[in-house]
Amino acid sequence: MRHRSNSKRNVSDTILLGGWLFADLLLGLMIIFLVSAQGVPQVTATVPTPTPPATIAPTPTPIPPATLEKVPLDRSIGTNVDALLGPDGNAKKQEQDRLRGLIRQTFNDFRNRRAGFVLTFGTSPDPNEGTQLADAVDQLLPEAMPATFNSAVFNGYHNIDDISKRGIVEIQIFLFAQ
Repeated sequence: MRHRSNSKRNVSDTILLGGWLFADLLLGLMIIFLVSAQGVPQVTATVPTPTPPATIAPTPTPIPPATLEKVPLDRSIGTNVDALLGPDGNAKKQEQDRLRGLIRQTFNDFRNRRAGFVLTFGTSPDPNEGTQLADAVDQLLPEAMPATFNSAVFNGYHNIDDISKRGIVEIQIFLFAQ
């Protein structure tokens, strides 16, 4: 019988020693942590400098948001498609100069207004040519009238029609409301 009580005692002694070993390990780790931790930073007293009193600025008058007129300004101009879309040269330059003058003349009544959005439709039986024509005129608008067209957004489209209307450019301008 004695033999049995010895084996139980050995098992409980091993468990107790394991518990003390774990506690000692935690104590050792805590000491290592405290030694390696940086100290508390020293606080230096600073005297705050007085700030000048705030000046009250007048409230700015709110600016109403810019809006576009709901009805576009519609105009049409005739172009020489072959010269305008052709290779660089004298004929192309002359057609561009002619169109800049025509644009100034056509939109002269609106020279003191700003365009917000411009839709341009190039007429041609070929959709690619129509879009290229619209884009070419879109480039000429701000060159001819920068005050009106410099801040505008341009979108060029094609207008498929028969060959007799080839080269006509329809321009829809949405001006900023006054």
